[in-house]
Amino acid sequence: MIFMYILHFRFHQVQPLFLTVASGFFTLIHNPLFQIYIIGRHLQRPFQTPSLASNVSSRLSETMDETVKAGSDDTIQEMSHVEEEEEEQEEDTTDGEEDEDEEEEEE
Repeated sequence: MIFMYILHFRFHQVQPLFLTVASGFFTLIHNPLFQIYIIGRHLQRPFQTPSLASNVSSRLSETMDETVKAGSDDTIQEMSHVEEEEEEQEEDTTDGEEDEDEEEEEE
């Protein structure tokens, strides 16, 4: 509360006030009792309290799995294109060197 006072009255910051009000509504909407009595959802008791650490770690592992799956296909395709381009460049450089050698021999 003191921190909010300092930010608002001393530094004239309004954004923290909006964030505080928004987080209050967010907490209210996600409260199981609010969901049961006001929204009318049927939730089983005892309420499960989601652990922040397990929630974050499960989402992170899902994201990593999706990235690896999607990235592996893309990476393989990109690598094959890079290898083809390198081979073409090598062929071009070797052709150019042979042409130069032929020109020197003719002289």
